[in-house]
Amino acid sequence: ETEVLPEVDDLVWEFLGRSQNEMDMRGRPKEEWTSRWDGTQEKTLPAAVRFSWRARLGAVPYEWRIETPLYVLNPPPDVLGAIQGGDAAARRDRIRGRGREERKREEKGRDR
Repeated sequence: ETEVLPEVDDLVWEFLGRSQNEMDMRGRPKEEWTSRWDGTQEKTLPAAVRFSWRARLGAVPYEWRIETPLYVLNPPPDVLGAIQGGDAAARRDRIRGRGREERKREEKGRDR
């Protein structure tokens, strides 16, 4: 547990994702805010993250809420899973700016 500021009474993280149970009028899963998101269980990132906090500044409590949408254009190959040899390894190396010879030297170094 971390103390953000001594005046902060409450701090909440929420995640916007697709509902497991409810559908919208078009038959698609509704989006809903949840208090939990587990990257090992979910196949996709939440659509947005909401950060809310309450603090007493003077006589009146203040509340703030920030909602941030998440959007990933090109996730790094390491995030998508381990790539094993062949064409996939060549693509990974091109993305990382490495050539075939450099990769072979690296692999030989690991085998020692």
